[in-house]
This record gives sequence, C-alpha cells and structure tokens, in this order.
Amino acid sequence: MDIQKQIESRHRSDQNKAALFILIFIVTVGFPLWWKTTDIPRATLPYEQVSNLPDLELVEFKYKLFLVNNDNTITSQESADLSNELLQTWKSGDANVTLEIIQTTSIPVVARSNELVLVIEQCSLLRPSITNSTINICWGIQTKLLLLDFISNYSQSLQSFYFTRYCLYPPAAGIQISFTYILPYELGSHILPLFYSDIDQFYSQVSQPLRELINFTMDSQIYHFSVIPGFILQTVDEYYISEANISQVVNRIESYLNSYTLQKLKLNYLVYTPSLDNRPLGIRETYTGEYHNIALVDDWGTIILTGNDKDSNYSTILPPVIHNLKQLLKFPYIFFATDEVDLTEFYVFNQLEVNPWLYKQIQCYHNSAKNNLNSLIISISAEKNMFINTDIQLATLNALEQLEQCRHAYIQGELPSAYLHCKEGWEQSYKANYDPSILSLLYFPEDQKYAIYVPLFLPLGVILLRSAVVFIVGGGNYTEYQNLRDYCKRNQSSKQIIYGMTDLVNPENFLKELIELGESRPIPSN
Repeated sequence: MDIQKQIESRHRSDQNKAALFILIFIVTVGFPLWWKTTDIPRATLPYEQVSNLPDLELVEFKYKLFLVNNDNTITSQESADLSNELLQTWKSGDANVTLEIIQTTSIPVVARSNELVLVIEQCSLLRPSITNSTINICWGIQTKLLLLDFISNYSQSLQSFYFTRYCLYPPAAGIQISFTYILPYELGSHILPLFYSDIDQFYSQVSQPLRELINFTMDSQIYHFSVIPGFILQTVDEYYISEANISQVVNRIESYLNSYTLQKLKLNYLVYTPSLDNRPLGIRETYTGEYHNIALVDDWGTIILTGNDKDSNYSTILPPVIHNLKQLLKFPYIFFATDEVDLTEFYVFNQLEVNPWLYKQIQCYHNSAKNNLNSLIISISAEKNMFINTDIQLATLNALEQLEQCRHAYIQGELPSAYLHCKEGWEQSYKANYDPSILSLLYFPEDQKYAIYVPLFLPLGVILLRSAVVFIVGGGNYTEYQNLRDYCKRNQSSKQIIYGMTDLVNPENFLKELIELGESRPIPSN
C-alpha cells in the first residue's frame, strides 16, 4: 500500500513538473514569439512627397536646322531668303517650338535629338529623301514649295505631340507581330526563303531604332490549303476582293488562326498566295475601282496578295507593313505633298518621327505613374488598418526616384533616357499600387483583426465564416467593385463579400468596351 502511494505521489510530481515546464516555456518563449508576430511594424510611405509630385514642365523646345549649301548650289541671297521663309513657315505654329537655322557648307555630325540637317544639292530629280535627321533635296522651285509644305506639316505635328497634356494611360506593355503565310498546297519551296527574309528584314528595320523603347515579340506560321481551306475565296467575286469585304476576311482570319491577344498591341502580317486556278487575284477599291494587292486594316494589320511564281515582286510587302505599324503606334504623320517623291525612307523609322513620339510617351508614363501613386496614398489613408509591407515602400520610393530622373532628362532634351526612366517609374508605381496585399485588404480591411498567430510564426489566419462570393467570368472593373463597397457600407452588412474575376479591365479598356457596346446597339426610332 505504501508502495502504491509512493508511485502515485511520484507520478503526480512528474505531472506538475511537466506542467510547470510547459508554463515556463510558454511565458518565456511562446508568448514573446506570438506577440512579435502580432506586432508587425507598418512601413511608412512618403505621403508629402507624393502629394507634391510636380507635373512635367512645358519647356521650350528648340530645334536647330543646319542648312547645307552643298557645292554652292544656291547663292547666298537664295540661302538667306530660304531661311526666312522656313522661319516664317515654322512660326505659324506654337511659339514654344522654335527653329534656329544655321547655314553651312559642310554636313555636320548630328548628336542631339533636336538637330536637323537639310542638304541642298544640284540635281534634276524631284526625289527628296530622309535618313534619320537628314533631308536631301534637289534645288528647284517645286522642291522649294515642297520643302516649305513639309516644314509646315512637321511643325504642326510637333505641336500636337508636345502640347497635348491629356495623356493619362501609358501604351501597351509591348507589341506582338504575327507573320502568317497562306500558300497553295502545290506551291514549291522557293517562297519559304523569301518569307523568312521578310521577317529578318522587318525585324532589323523595326528593332534597330526602337529595340530599347518597345518590347517586340514576333511569331510566324505557314498554312497550306490542305490545313486551312481557301476561306478568303468565299469573299471573292470575279477574281477580286472588294474593300467592303475586307472586314469579313479579317473576321475569318481571326476565327481560323485564333490570333487574339490581351496584354499587347498586335500587328498582323498576312501574305496570301492564291492557287493557279484563282489567279490573278486583287483588291478593288470601293470609290476608284482600281486594283491593287495590298489592304491596310486599321488596328489590325496588313493583307497582301501575291503571285505564286518566282518573279513575284516581294519588295513591295514590307513598306506598307511598317507604315501600318507607325499608325498602330500613333507616330506623327509627316510627308511630302506629292506623288513624285520617293517615300521609301518613310517606311523605316527616323528621328523626325521618333522624337515627337518619345515626348508623347514620356507624358503618358509620367501622368499615369503620378495617378498610381496618388491612388495608393488615398487608398491607404482611407483604410486605417491596412498593412503596408516593405515591398510597397521600396516600390514607391523607386518610382519617385525614377520620375525625378525622368523630369531632369526631359528638361535637358535627353529623350531616350527620360523615356526609360519614366517607363521604369510607371512600372514601380503600378507594382506598389496593385500589390496583392493591398488589393486583398481593400475588400476586407478588418480581416487582420481575425488572424490568430501561434509561436514559430505559423499564422492560422482564421477568418470568420460569414462570407459571400461574387465572381465574374470575364472582365471585372473598378466601377463594379466600388458599387459593391458602397452597397456594403450602406446596408451595414456583417457578411464579408469577395469580388473576383477572370480578367481585370483597366480604365482605358473599360471605356473602349462601353464605346463598342454603344456602337453595337441600334438607336431606337421614335
């Protein structure tokens, strides 16, 4: 009996020691760890710096035109008169875009983006040409009038790009260029080298001046009639395709090739070679009735009809495609007002076009980045319990730093540098404003109160099972989300409502959807 009591007493003592050890461990180790996990420091944001973020200044853009009188082609008086006429033509635009003319007899080396070179030569052909920032013309009365008209158009183009302030949304993340050849099954393999030569030439001409500015992705595919039937021939009438039927052709192409994209702009490059039984095949204009082999489709790309023999002229394929790419990017429209001018140079990118486009994109990126940062500050200020992690803090600081460098380079006229800094600033601001932790707590800012933590940093994240789910198959938008928040606040519901979607539509695309929806619905008649 005494032995049994001793065993029970010793067992009870062991239990007390174990309980005491667990209590000491919880007090000395577990509780401090738990307290540390529930007391995560809140990162600070530069609220004042974001609120005082300045706009891009409207600086005075000074252009220099080096008038090169090659081999004394014109007299000094003619050179002076031409300079005055050029200045008068340029002054018809905005005063903030000024032109300075420097007369010289040797071609200078152009180093800055605001420097142009006009070379006047003695020749008989009326064929002005442009290479980067250099304009070469043959002297004559018609050439002079042509030049003045070009300078007037170019100065007006600069105004529209430099001083259009209402550009809030940046361009797409990149451009996808899709090359597609549709060939008859019996066609020989001699077309394939030409196909890949077109791709290489296109890539070299496009990527050389723009590779650091725009993200290009390219793909290519070849289809034979055995794979895809001659669906284009469904719109053919007497060996021609009417321009009115081009939209049907595009719809069939999209359906067969499934060539839709979401995040990027897309340019389609479609070359169609009919079979021997369907030659010749051309495109007939609606108003003139003339036939040609190229159709430019706005915001889609180019359709090109070719022959299927070795003598086909494939050199005419690339220029309209590059021209269509300029339209897609909304490059300034600069031209010589005559059909006798060789416009081949305009099918490659030159500084006369790139510079105004850069100014425009810099404004878009800067304004959008500023809006993202302001939206971030407003959202965080409205939700007191919102947690700010260090990733958001670092992204915000990086965005402010990049925007500061962008403004400095912009004022100095260093356009490529300003563009890259503003683009990086926009990406950092987007990263901060759309951080997943913020987006989740925007729905339920009180969720942090229901999170239970245990030692060793293991969050259980126990959320009350009082929730409802609203899930949209398709494009969700911020308007629906805001209406849902207003509804919850107005009704003081205790439910937690989750708003989800398969695709988030940004404000610009949402407006486009509304416009397309309005255009698709017929106006009711009274």
